[in-house]
Amino acid sequence: MCGIAGEWDWSGRPREQSPIAAMIQSIAHRGPEGQACWFNSDGAVALAYAQLSFFKAANAQPVRNTRSSVFVVCNGEIYNHQELAGLIRQAGRNIELGSDVEIIPHLYELRGAGGFSLLRGEFAFALYDSEKRTLFLVRDRFGIKPLYYHYTTSGISFGSEIKAIFADSGVARRLDNASIATKLFGITLPGSTCFSDIREVKPGCCLKVTDEKIIEQPYWSPVMNVGSSSNNLAELAQEFSAIFEEAVRIRLHGDYPVGAYLSGGIDSSAVLASMVRSGAESIKAFTIRFEDTEFDESPEAVNVASQLGVEHHLVPVRNQDLADNFLRSIWHCEIPVINSHGTAKFLLSRAASRHVKAVMTGEGADELFAGYPYFSRDELAPDTTRRHQQSVLNWWRLIGSSQMISGLLPLLRAKDVARLTAIFGCAPYLGVRSLFYARLIRRLLKPEIRCCFSPIAALELIGKEVRAVGGSAMTPTNVDRLLALKYDLPAYILNFLADREEMAHSIEGRVPFLDNEVVAFACKLGDEALMGEAAGKGLIRRAFAQRLPQQTLAKKKRLFLAPPAALDEILRSEWVPHLLSREVTDSVGVFEWKKLVWLKAASRIVPAHSGAGSAMRALLIFVISLHGLHDMFIMRRSAG
Repeated sequence: MCGIAGEWDWSGRPREQSPIAAMIQSIAHRGPEGQACWFNSDGAVALAYAQLSFFKAANAQPVRNTRSSVFVVCNGEIYNHQELAGLIRQAGRNIELGSDVEIIPHLYELRGAGGFSLLRGEFAFALYDSEKRTLFLVRDRFGIKPLYYHYTTSGISFGSEIKAIFADSGVARRLDNASIATKLFGITLPGSTCFSDIREVKPGCCLKVTDEKIIEQPYWSPVMNVGSSSNNLAELAQEFSAIFEEAVRIRLHGDYPVGAYLSGGIDSSAVLASMVRSGAESIKAFTIRFEDTEFDESPEAVNVASQLGVEHHLVPVRNQDLADNFLRSIWHCEIPVINSHGTAKFLLSRAASRHVKAVMTGEGADELFAGYPYFSRDELAPDTTRRHQQSVLNWWRLIGSSQMISGLLPLLRAKDVARLTAIFGCAPYLGVRSLFYARLIRRLLKPEIRCCFSPIAALELIGKEVRAVGGSAMTPTNVDRLLALKYDLPAYILNFLADREEMAHSIEGRVPFLDNEVVAFACKLGDEALMGEAAGKGLIRRAFAQRLPQQTLAKKKRLFLAPPAALDEILRSEWVPHLLSREVTDSVGVFEWKKLVWLKAASRIVPAHSGAGSAMRALLIFVISLHGLHDMFIMRRSAG
């Protein structure tokens, strides 16, 4: 694991003027064990890495093939490297590996870019073929590990984080209004970022770059092959258990201990139980303890850790701690956010980094196994009376619920359902949420942002992609799963709640629910294994029925959120008046300043634990984080 950066300059600039050293230094937190830069023979191509190694015998990066014609810098883990090494040896090539990522140049030499689809793991890498003068930028199937690039007629630069690209003083710094507009209604289109001319390598894709052009080549995409698995829940639970335990076991590789993040919910508890079953020694689990008991799940986590017999560390996180570290966590994730829960993960990772170099996490389970509450909603009532009753019920729930912050209680309108059904053949949650958010936020925006504020246009683009992978044959549940996997998971959860806040403290997250084999199993499941008796991840609960406390098995899904009241502490921070000032608001150019003044005043009156109070605070957090990004990356002020 490490941070990577690089460039290919076509302008003939002298090697000594390359910004590569500054680029890799800017992400030194991803690899504190040393940095190195490599140039090709003419100095036009540079590859760099900041090292965080899990194999004591690992060779320095860039790793290369035996002929030293293919060079790779990789951020991540390849769990089937020994299997792939056997494949290469069968082809008559004798290779020796000091670490997992060293398999990549040999696999490429044997199979070309087609070999990338064989990789099993969490990775982002750059591969340069000096003989073909071709560069590949490759990202894992779900975007667990990040990779960004900036492409112009004079060259391409790339890095694990956007700040590595901005370390080149020649790269212009501007916000991308079109991308920000889509984020405002809850959508991040794959490949887009908040910054103009900075793109993200899409999950499951590789970019092929020559000195003439750049070509995007997808090598994998989730497809719901429903109906190809058993309908018997007991049989499926047994099959899942074996596949999942192997996914956990292979993620224990390396020469250093691996810990776990434990929330007390079924996902992280299943991960920890599988680690124990694997025979892993000296397991350490880490849990956040919020001061607001409504959002604190540490008692359930204590119960799980006690039953499994693992060393357990509780990490107290106060609202003041969230305020003190909020801007720093935004500097690491480089996106606007709606809650300070990622800041809590930042603090959890800081505590865990004193004990381990890697942790297992439970991300991906809800998207794959229909775990979020919206998977069970009844939004398409068959008649007008039912629709009216459902709308009244939603309003009542909304008034008293703090969960509106997550967007899980969007109010339905017949008009929205009709629009979405025309696009998707159903009314998926992502679409309902986007239209709901758009109605709330549109009136706060400046006119120049409203011109690119088009949720229907974005949803039509997404609908086209869904139809391309067989959307017309999918049930609403599987449309929801596909959209969650492709849009919510990589854009937000695997960033602010995973890699970026973990690697801020040089700690690697490993995600067994997003293992190739686990995903292949989940994509075969029909509604009978996800809804009804199996709703709420019943399949996973059944698989672990004999190994986890009954309290954990019976526990309903709770979203991981920091207390909304944390915003009150953030608003008292000395830097907030500046970020919400008219000067900064006008400079960013997204919101009307007078309406932000009203929003801030209203948030002081409406209780934090109400639905309206949570929504106001979520929007204020978004504004503060967006303005913070502008301040830190466009105006180049310190993250504090």
